[in-house]
Amino acid sequence: RADGFTAFAPSMPGRGSAPEDAALPYVDNVHMASREIAGQALSESAVSAWWLGRTIADIAADPLRWLSLVARKSLLYIVPIEIPGNYDPYYYRSISPVLTALVHRSPVALPFSLVLVLLPAALVSGLPTRRDRLLLVWTLLLALGTIAFFVTSRLRLPAVPFMLLLSGSIIRGWRVRQALAAGCGALLALALTAGFRGLPERSGVNMPFYDGLAAASEGSIPEARALFLEALERGSTRQDVNLNRVEAMYNLGVLAAREGDLGTARQWWLSAIEACPGYEPALDGLGRLDSLD
Repeated sequence: RADGFTAFAPSMPGRGSAPEDAALPYVDNVHMASREIAGQALSESAVSAWWLGRTIADIAADPLRWLSLVARKSLLYIVPIEIPGNYDPYYYRSISPVLTALVHRSPVALPFSLVLVLLPAALVSGLPTRRDRLLLVWTLLLALGTIAFFVTSRLRLPAVPFMLLLSGSIIRGWRVRQALAAGCGALLALALTAGFRGLPERSGVNMPFYDGLAAASEGSIPEARALFLEALERGSTRQDVNLNRVEAMYNLGVLAAREGDLGTARQWWLSAIEACPGYEPALDGLGRLDSLD
């Protein structure tokens, strides 16, 4: 049921969510396992063993679906566009000169496109040396570890330097076939960039929300409000995972209440409850307003 790049633990089939999970298709994997093996020693190994058993059972039940997911994640691994994980490198381009210089997604996504240019040239350059083979094994281990998990820039990045080192080591002189292979790699990079250009927007991270929390904690109310409104728009792009849309509504209500605009606060909290019935922070806020009345 995964998309290959969003990290979440799917709910158990036929089981309802607890009230605190009403707005959270994302369910913490340790929390989910603890419900299933309650009463046992919840060591790290017990949680890991429960998830491993469930994974093997799901693969055995539908191996073709699993192979399709692995193929999709393998493709995502070589897509030049950076897939946001905990952090969005495109979001931070506005405040980081280094990322502004290095990270581009249209029409040529850098820096990963360089890997796609060099790898085909390396493949036609001959067999790797013993040292190169060790580097190749290490690079493949990094890639397989990411593909087995989920694919984002945070997890792919550690392998990129080794890919570049490996490619540079194998390429021995730029002859015609290396140049042609590099050209094919460049065309592949352009095609993948065009085909997956909307991927960052579909990722499961909402950076404006977290920056809004930081701004609010520093007392920058106008900046926090602008960021929460941006987070509200960002959170509406996906319905299958929680992108802090409800939390953004709640915090907009908190900011309004701090400024004494209790009517606006009430509206934001009612909107949060409409989007997520039973959302406790908003219910608590409304209860406080009713006590003031």
